Amino acid sequence: MINMNEERYCPRVEMEGGAGAMRPFFFILRKGFGVRAQNGTSVTDFLRRDMGISEEILEQRIQTLFLNGKALDDPALSLLYDGASLALSSAMPGVAGATLRKGGAYAPMRAAISLDGPGDGDGESGHAPKDGRVRVKLFNMMARELGPFFWKKGIFISGPDLADALGGAEADRMEFFLDGEEITVRDLIEKIKNEPRALFRARISG
Repeated sequence: MINMNEERYCPRVEMEGGAGAMRPFFFILRKGFGVRAQNGTSVTDFLRRDMGISEEILEQRIQTLFLNGKALDDPALSLLYDGASLALSSAMPGVAGATLRKGGAYAPMRAAISLDGPGDGDGESGHAPKDGRVRVKLFNMMARELGPFFWKKGIFISGPDLADALGGAEADRMEFFLDGEEITVRDLIEKIKNEPRALFRARISG
C-alpha cells in the first residue's frame, strides 16, 4: 500500500490526449488513488470546491458514498481528515443499492454501517497538519464521469500501477511529460515502474 505522506522524491507525470485514450486508466480509479485534501473539509466542499464537480452531479449522479467504510447520508456534514478513505458510486441495483443510497427511504435499515458524526480519524485530535491526503475509489459509472475531474487536479498512484496503465495507452494519440520534460511512453514506463508513488495529471480534450 502507498504511504501517501512519505517524504521522498515523487515523479510528476503529465499526459495530454483525447478522452478515448483514458480507458486503460479506469482500473486505477476503481482500485483507489490518493488526492490532496484539507483536513476538516466536508465531503461536499472537497468534491465541489476542490475537485470542481458540479452540484447537479453531486446531487443527481453520486448516489452512494462511503467514508472510512461507512455509508453517508449528508456529505455536507461529514468531514475528511488525513488518511481517510472515500468511495463514490452511482445508483446500484436491487434492495442493497436502495438501502445504501444516500438519504433513501431504506437508510434506517443500515444504521449499523452508517456514519452518524462528522467523521473519524486521527485528524480530529486537532494535531493533524492543515493539508493531508485521502484515498478515493470511483465505482461503476463514476470512474468515467468523475475521472477527468481528479486527473486534472492530480492523483497519487503507485509507479507499477501507472506503468501498467501507460503500457495500454495509445501513445500515438498522446503526449507524455516527466517532471516537466517531454518523454516517450517507453522511457516513461522504465523510469516510474519501480517508484512507490507518482503524481499523475492528465489534460483531456474532446
